[in-house]
Amino acid sequence: MYKLINNEIQAVEDSSLNARAAKYGDGFFETISASEKNLFLFDYHYERIIKSFRYLYFTEDSLPSEHQLESFLRQQLQANLFKKSRINLQFFRDASGYYTPSSNQAAFTTSIVDLTPTVQQQETYTIGIYTENKKYANPLSEIKSSNALISVLAATWKAMTGIDDAILLNAEGNICEATASNIFIVKNNKIYTPPLRDAPIDGVMRRYLIECLLEKDIPIIEKSLKDNELFEADEVFLSNTISKIQSVTSFGELIKYGTAFTKEIKELLDIEA
Repeated sequence: MYKLINNEIQAVEDSSLNARAAKYGDGFFETISASEKNLFLFDYHYERIIKSFRYLYFTEDSLPSEHQLESFLRQQLQANLFKKSRINLQFFRDASGYYTPSSNQAAFTTSIVDLTPTVQQQETYTIGIYTENKKYANPLSEIKSSNALISVLAATWKAMTGIDDAILLNAEGNICEATASNIFIVKNNKIYTPPLRDAPIDGVMRRYLIECLLEKDIPIIEKSLKDNELFEADEVFLSNTISKIQSVTSFGELIKYGTAFTKEIKELLDIEA
């Protein structure tokens, strides 16, 4: 694992590596899309890292600066030579104790996965609604907490059901997100997405899309969405930093969606996976 020691990122041997994250979900993670020379939207990721530190009461002096962390990750990329990759940063409280930690200092681990042969858009993509567990809106719902059981269960359900993704609902029954993506609904050439108060992840790609679409004067509205709006939508698409924008082509077996407007957005913003 790695720690910030004397203002330098240093590797540290520790047999209790990530123990609190495993036992209590006491941590968070970031997933960053990378090419040989680029960390996609790293500044957005770093802002969410800071927010996660504050929500979890991690000591901010244990967080490397944006420049330090970016330089460190670029060194990791150079050592692996992948054309496209997924970087996973796992931050956790570096402490002993049970529920009450002995310290609020943080440490982190990294892993890099080669995505060169695997990242591609699916031509057909079917969704359904997962209803067994609901997500509750609070500050922790905005970050990628190490306790992601609802997403794990929803992803398990969609695999058992034979669909491509599951849509999560919040405690009020509003649409929240997909298992690993934010969701957008297109109706009459307007785009709608759930607001953060409805408990979606504060997605890096979600934020980027909202900013870019508003700059292009494309109507995008953050509003609470009920499941019936999936039945009436013209198009639906999902976003995350790895697949960027994934068109949804159907809800179950009966409802089919178009994809033309979503393709126009991808071309206009020059977005590829």
